[in-house]
Parts: sequence; structure tokens; C-alpha cells
Amino acid sequence: MFSEGVIKSAQQHAIDSYPRESCGLVVAGSYIACENVAADPTKTFVIADAVSLEYAGRIQGVLHSHCNGPPWPSSSDMRQQIATNVPWGVIATDGIQAWGPWWWGDQVPIAPLIGREFRHGITDCFALGRDWFRLVKGITIRDQPRDWNWWFTGQNLYLDGFKERGFKEISVGELRVGDAILFHIRMPGTPKGVPRFPNHCGIYTGNGQILHHLVDRLSRHDSVGPWISHRTNCLRYVG
Repeated sequence: MFSEGVIKSAQQHAIDSYPRESCGLVVAGSYIACENVAADPTKTFVIADAVSLEYAGRIQGVLHSHCNGPPWPSSSDMRQQIATNVPWGVIATDGIQAWGPWWWGDQVPIAPLIGREFRHGITDCFALGRDWFRLVKGITIRDQPRDWNWWFTGQNLYLDGFKERGFKEISVGELRVGDAILFHIRMPGTPKGVPRFPNHCGIYTGNGQILHHLVDRLSRHDSVGPWISHRTNCLRYVG
């Protein structure tokens, strides 16, 4: 994405700022360290409006750190990235070392569909479905900012707004290439009483195969047969 110099500078800034979240901008191929003016900089970050205005129109990327993790964006991070329309990166640090950045946003090159490592909000099953549509169909499905463990809190990531994203529900007997299959996978630690709703998706790619990405595996094709008992819904993009 950006030069090794940008990465090293941002990582060092993250270490030096700990336990406050660091934040900075990529401008003209260089990292610009910014002051975190958030009310509680140990939990979030804010770049002063005056700084953003100073570099308006020239910002190539936004970087910030997560102290002691997690190494993925929050839903707030994802919303702000969409609003700025430039790549964002997150760095994890313990104050001694720094890891990353991990970049996300539709401006970031799409990772190969097969063999991805799972990273929530960046390369998860929702992202894999979106990227299949972008690469194979040339269609950009609106993203959905999401927090880790959304499936524990009763949020319905896949069914809330699926019509507005251009999908309609179909029966499993109607499946054809490009249809989305939604599943409910029982996750360890799920609180009792959480309703059964879809928390995983795959794209049907024909010949009884789905492309999907589970938390503990690389993205891959699988036979749909073993997963059919977990199916909740099937969706088709109709524009």
C-alpha cells in the first residue's frame, strides 16, 4: 500500500504514544504524525479539524493504533473510513512492539479470494462476499460497519438492509452461481437466549460448492452439503 518508511514511522508513533492511541495521515507518500485530541485518547482517537483542513484533498490514508489490540477496526473506524473515502490502517501495539498496519476500505487492493487469513471487518466472511461481487460481477455492495462479537448481541448483520443492498430472498432449490447462502454457526461463548439468526455467509459458486471464510480457517471452497443443516436463508442479487 505505502512505503516501508510510512509503516515504520507509524509503528514508532504507535509505540511512543502508548497507552494513548496514535493517529496520523499519509500525505504525499509520507507519514504525518498528528496529536490525538480525543476526550479519552486511551480508547479512541480524534484528529483536530484544523489539521484535517490543512491537508484536505491531499490525504492518501489514515492510520491509528489500538493499544493492546484488537488488530482490526471498530464499527466507528469503519464508518469514518467510508466517510473519508481513503484507505485506513490500524496498528496494534503493547507499547514495546507494534504490528501492522492492516488496511481496509474499497480503495485497498482486493486480496485473493482463496487463502485469506480471517481479520474481522477487513477479511471476514462478509468482506469475502462483497469482494466476490466486486471481482466477478463488477458490483460494489454497500459495506456494513460492524464490531467484533456482533453475533453475540442480537444484531442481524445480514438480514437488516439486505433489500436495500439489492438482494431478494429465494429458496434453496433456486440456487445458482452468485447467490448468497446465510448460515447460523453456534459460536463458543454465545450467551443463552441469543436468537438463532445468520452469522455467516457463503457465495454459491456452482457444482455444489460455496466460497466462504470461517474465523479459524483460511478462506476456501467447500462442499455445501455439510453446511446445509446450518442454513437460514438464501439471497440473490437483483440490483
